[in-house]
Amino acid sequence: MVRDKVKEKRIKFWNAVFILLIASALILIMSAGIKKIEPLGCHINIKDVNGAEKMFENTNYEICFETNCDWLDLKAHIDREEISVKDNCININLPKGNYVLEIGNNETRINKYIEIFEKECELNETKECTTEKGCDGTQKCEYYEWGPCYKNKIICIPGSKAGCAITPCIAGTKTCNPCGTGYGPCTR
Repeated sequence: MVRDKVKEKRIKFWNAVFILLIASALILIMSAGIKKIEPLGCHINIKDVNGAEKMFENTNYEICFETNCDWLDLKAHIDREEISVKDNCININLPKGNYVLEIGNNETRINKYIEIFEKECELNETKECTTEKGCDGTQKCEYYEWGPCYKNKIICIPGSKAGCAITPCIAGTKTCNPCGTGYGPCTR
């Protein structure tokens, strides 16, 4: 009977030691950095569009992406028409309009809405214009849009007077126009 009680105490003792060992091993494994396995999250961000803020019709653009996705599975579509993806980039050349660019794979997709604008002008083209103050000026085409109207070259100080000849024998004065871009008629 005493032997049975001693035997029972030993069994309880070793069971407790065994449970402590298992608990310690679990704590050690969890603190060793073994993490719960989660499905891979696929993140896609548009990185660059040739530095463009706006995109214009019938112009080549390269749109590049940053992602942690497997590029072998990644597909791109514009309005459901597939476009090839190469080196994390796609190339587009579209007419004026609104489009949906879809990039993704079986895990994740992103949609980017693209507006393609009509070109106002061709690069480096110039035209005459009038400034806000009513002065003659010139505009230059900058990235397919007309840039600001810059006043033509200033040649005199607005309101200043300069001598001039009405005839070879009669002297007069001429006044610089309010824009500083030229003189008015020669008067007495």
